[in-house]
Amino acid sequence: MNSFDQSITLFLNQYAGHSWLFDNFIVFLSDQDFLKGGFALALFWYAWFLPSEALSENRQKLLAMLAACLVALAIGVILQRALPFHYRPIHTAGLAFTLPQGLSPKALDGWSSLPSDHAALFFAFSTGFFLISRSLGVISFLHTIIIVCLPRLYLGLHFPTDIIAGALIGIGSSYLLSAKGKRAYIGHFVLIWEQRAPAAFYAGLFLVSYEIAGLFIFIRESASFSRSMLKAIFGFS
Repeated sequence: MNSFDQSITLFLNQYAGHSWLFDNFIVFLSDQDFLKGGFALALFWYAWFLPSEALSENRQKLLAMLAACLVALAIGVILQRALPFHYRPIHTAGLAFTLPQGLSPKALDGWSSLPSDHAALFFAFSTGFFLISRSLGVISFLHTIIIVCLPRLYLGLHFPTDIIAGALIGIGSSYLLSAKGKRAYIGHFVLIWEQRAPAAFYAGLFLVSYEIAGLFIFIRESASFSRSMLKAIFGFS
């Protein structure tokens, strides 16, 4: 643990434990996928139908942004497993961290914290929105910082460098996939599908956006269930 992480974590942590109402409100914010993924996807659909002379180009950017979200999240998960295990503040011995009221001391125990997959996902969103509309981008960045990231820092679920690493992954993924050639490649065939079979297209995009709004809960639970079944049947770990 470096001095940068320690100083910021303990600065925020000095306010923990003083107010049952405040601590539990932050726990509530951190647990609400609707306020995190739901808000981001509301911005997505707003931008999708926002009248513009560059409607087709903006929709290509939005599709590239969704692809960037998937890439950023995948990179984050791979790095969490490939890098040396990184303890979260609430599990770091010797940090003298005060556990906020309402938070389980076992929260995310056994999960490495570097990089933050939340930061990777939502900074990918925010960057994509910013490339379409500065006002939407600013709204999304403020939402990502205040609603998504700050509660996780306050609760000791991440160190600042976890958030920064995730943010760099998300921003980089969105910029790379939103480059003109890449976004055109991603969006071309998808938008042809939208024109030829709009009912099937919007049904599919709804399912994708629903899964993202729920922070991929179905995929994560399916993966966990599959691992449990393989372990039970074949002894795999």
